[in-house]
Amino acid sequence: MCRSPSRLVRELPGDFVGTALADYTESRVPSDVQIADYTLLRCTQCELEFSDPPEPAADAFYEWLDRVQEYYPGERWEWGEVARQVSEHVRRHGQCRVLELGAGAGFFLNQLKTEYGAQATAIERSEDAAAKLRAQGIECLTPQQAASALTHRTFDFVVAFHCLEHVADPLSMIVDMNRWAGPDGRIFVSVPYSPMFYESQWFDPLNHPPHHMTRWNQHALAALARQIKGEAQLYMPPALSLTARARMALCIVYQGPRWYLHRRRALLVPLQHPLRYLRELFVQARRDRVNAQAASDVVLAEIRR
Repeated sequence: MCRSPSRLVRELPGDFVGTALADYTESRVPSDVQIADYTLLRCTQCELEFSDPPEPAADAFYEWLDRVQEYYPGERWEWGEVARQVSEHVRRHGQCRVLELGAGAGFFLNQLKTEYGAQATAIERSEDAAAKLRAQGIECLTPQQAASALTHRTFDFVVAFHCLEHVADPLSMIVDMNRWAGPDGRIFVSVPYSPMFYESQWFDPLNHPPHHMTRWNQHALAALARQIKGEAQLYMPPALSLTARARMALCIVYQGPRWYLHRRRALLVPLQHPLRYLRELFVQARRDRVNAQAASDVVLAEIRR
């Protein structure tokens, strides 16, 4: 993104990632879901981690993932944060035009349309998701249609929630968002804050390629904003406590990614593995700090120009 040198983080053979995905979903990866061999690199300047090759998963991957677990969440913390800003805009100006990239099933846009009367437009590549959006009365464009249909249109808010990490070229995406926001619109993006706290102990296959092409922290988001001569204002929910993060990181190791189904047993993990728990406390104590607080696992960035 910033054209600086990069260094190797780790090799990610397709077989290794496929096994991790099967363990996580408790479902065999279908034969038609091809997972390439990837390399994860980190920029030495902005610390963005990115995959090589920069080839996102094919549609068959997401169709499988949606079958084995609900892919589109019904609620996100950051939706409430942006909705408050939209509400204030409507109070001041009487109307609001919102464009969401990667709108999924349309939960967020439908909320804005229903509660605040916002004019909602979506860009969505999934045909199934697009059908759901249009059924809710939301204007929906494919990425190809958007390139021409939005040439002379601007929006009060241009948002993308957990979309940036999926694209092969995040720089082109933020340039497009900047153009659609015009001189007065506001740009919001949310991404997982990587590494997430439990990744100190466990490889998360859904926060690596082919699912996520990039992994973001505060330095990478600041560099992204500089590409359009802006700066990133970061917002986060409160992180879990130090002890909770250490305990949950170990729960994934000893009880698997669905440890939360056995919460009573999870309480015993620090007692069963005291030395490893102590070491994990030191690891979590060194976690990145954002806005003078320990980093949560999700970050909302407003790109201010």
